Amino acid sequence: MTLHEVVLLYDSMPEDDVARIMTTCTSLGVDLKIIKPGEYRVPIGFLSYGTEEQIREYMADPESMVAFDKPMLVLAGFTNNRIKIFLSELREKEVPPIPLKAVLTEYNAVWDSCSLYEELKKEDEYMRNNSPSS
Repeated sequence: MTLHEVVLLYDSMPEDDVARIMTTCTSLGVDLKIIKPGEYRVPIGFLSYGTEEQIREYMADPESMVAFDKPMLVLAGFTNNRIKIFLSELREKEVPPIPLKAVLTEYNAVWDSCSLYEELKKEDEYMRNNSPSS
């Protein structure tokens, strides 16, 4: 079974950047899901491919959740080649770099967005602090 391509985009980006990402997804035939704070406790796998009932089971009160302070993007169902194409299209459309990016895997599919966000922030900080230019 081949899963369709889905991009999870977290709601901490300027509207014009979101519009460019939306255009990119549409032109490539990729589903785009904008994830709001009330959905942050839903497992990533369910956000990507779950039913409304599965997602609803994990929903939190949006008022109890704080929006992420950095943009985050999760790619689900992409091949390596399609990831390259998608990221290249974002660069062509001058979408600012999104340092917190992940690909849905069997391991992180059970993580919620908050867990993934914290892990990606740690990785991003490590990479910035240990890059040859630092």
